[in-house]
Parts: sequence; structure tokens; C-alpha cells
Amino acid sequence: MLIESMIAEKMMNYYGRKFMMITDILMMVSSWITIVPFTPTFAIGRFLSGIAAGIFMTIPVSFVNEVTPDKMIPKICPLVQISTNVELIFAYGFDYLCILRIMI
Repeated sequence: MLIESMIAEKMMNYYGRKFMMITDILMMVSSWITIVPFTPTFAIGRFLSGIAAGIFMTIPVSFVNEVTPDKMIPKICPLVQISTNVELIFAYGFDYLCILRIMI
């Protein structure tokens, strides 16, 4: 995820804005691979989903910067980052509650 987030902007400029659709397909395929109940397929699926997650961490912010008027960028861009962080905290918190529920 770290490596892909560093090169996603260059790949987006090379492939164009359709790169997000390609990343969506990559995320779906990695989810399907992760479901297969074998350790190698799970590892491959997690690796591919990490690549897609790294792409999704950088591209939406760039896209919002492109479509937002210059006056509003200082107000909008922090909201994108805050919403991404809240989403991750909510997902991890929900997983934690599900694990606690299973353990009880």
C-alpha cells in the first residue's frame, strides 16, 4: 500500500482518469481471490487489495483537487482526508466489535 500510494499519481497521469475504473476491477478481483480458502490465494488477494488500497488513498484527493475551484481547495481537501481517516477508524472499530462479539 505504501509503495503504490507513492506511484499512483504518476500512473494516473499515464493511464488517465480511467485508472480508477481499472483499480475498481483490481479490488473486485482481489476480493474474490481472498475468499478462496487457501493460504497462498489469501496472501495474493491481500497483496492485490493492498495495491488497490494504496491507489484509493491518493487518487480521490487528486481528483477532488482537479474539480474543486481554487478558492475552495483549502476548505475541501482536509475534509477528504478526514473522511478517509474516519472511514478507516470506523471499519477497524466495527471489526473489533465483531471480534469481541464472537469471543463472548
